[in-house]
Amino acid sequence: MDIQRTEIRLGLERMEPLMAALSDPQDSLRFIQIAGTNGKGSVSAFLSEILTRSGYRTGCYTSPAVENVCEQYLINGKPVSEDTLKRWMHRIRAVTRETGWENAEMPTAFETETAAAFCIFKEADCDIVVLETGLGGRDDATNIVRSTIVSVLTSITLDHTGFLGNTVREIASVKAGIIKPGAAAVSTYRNREVSDVFTERCEETGSELIFTEEVKPADIRMEGDRQFFSYKNWERMETGLRGRAQIENAALVLETVGILRSRGFELPEQKVREGLLKTFLPCRLEKIADDPPVFLDGAHNEAAVLRLREYLRQEASSFWDIFIVGMFRDKDYMTVCRLMAGEAEWIITVQTEGNSRALDKEVLRDTFIACGARAVCAESLREAAALALKKAREGGRRGRITAFGSFSFLAALRKELELNIQGNGTERK
Repeated sequence: MDIQRTEIRLGLERMEPLMAALSDPQDSLRFIQIAGTNGKGSVSAFLSEILTRSGYRTGCYTSPAVENVCEQYLINGKPVSEDTLKRWMHRIRAVTRETGWENAEMPTAFETETAAAFCIFKEADCDIVVLETGLGGRDDATNIVRSTIVSVLTSITLDHTGFLGNTVREIASVKAGIIKPGAAAVSTYRNREVSDVFTERCEETGSELIFTEEVKPADIRMEGDRQFFSYKNWERMETGLRGRAQIENAALVLETVGILRSRGFELPEQKVREGLLKTFLPCRLEKIADDPPVFLDGAHNEAAVLRLREYLRQEASSFWDIFIVGMFRDKDYMTVCRLMAGEAEWIITVQTEGNSRALDKEVLRDTFIACGARAVCAESLREAAALALKKAREGGRRGRITAFGSFSFLAALRKELELNIQGNGTERK
């Protein structure tokens, strides 16, 4: 089911009457709200897995979808059916027509999708909903909710500056808007500006605040693709997701588990361990092949790219690196190019067809070249996959392919890479 996105319009002035017309289903649900620049999807996935394994009927709403919009709406880890989503979307559109709003005030696509999430999770009688903020926090459509148990704030960096502010402090202030009176808050500790903002907000709302980095994860080690760590009283924990950033995300999750336990949720240690280990999230350092190694990652801003670079450098001497990169033009692609230009032997740029936000592949190629990279652009995702696999088999070292950037092109690229790998790297006609 394809839902076309429209322009971004922040604020709750459309959500409030829309949800009222739908009898405010969100008021019958309990939430864990998650906001931040990076890590929201991983924290959401970890928490959803733990709660589901612990026996709670768990809803999870995230965005964007990688392959199918139904992926944004999970109940006990399973996407809702297309029929269920269509039924609620039709109902919501009918409500907007009946209400008689003018076109300029009609709900945006994201607001409509968010309203559908609340209706779906109420109908499913969910015990708790893991709710990922779309953009920002205070003025995001998801912030219509009132019954938040825990507000989780992942790392805050510069992103979406045109909407959220031009400094980290301004962005943190917007994201802190998800902290509700009586709801505990958990945050990573990045810098004094961010911590001060969250502390001030929690003092205003009378909320408990925990910073995970006051006690850092310890005993961190890698065994192949497996990661182990300890955090406070949690010893020898293992994550199912790759990268050092996932250990930081897991620490946030463990603090959230502690708060949920204090609020009456029964989350057995074994289920928590299983949840961290078994969590799967597409396109977050996802390895889709071993020979050659092929990774997909949705890194598209400075912080996320730095974490991707850190992971790739761990075994860089063993590989001949090839990147496939596609981005949106409203992202800071120049910084991404500067940080990643020297990390690969070849960089192949692509452009998502039919997406008005897509950055021109030639502009992206030329920016990489200006930063000192050897870069070419591919006319299609099929061509990019074939060229990357061809180059991965050249040279004296084993090739490694990493595709990163905007999620919009990764699902389609995955299919092309898998088909080419199955064909032993032979370009399909």
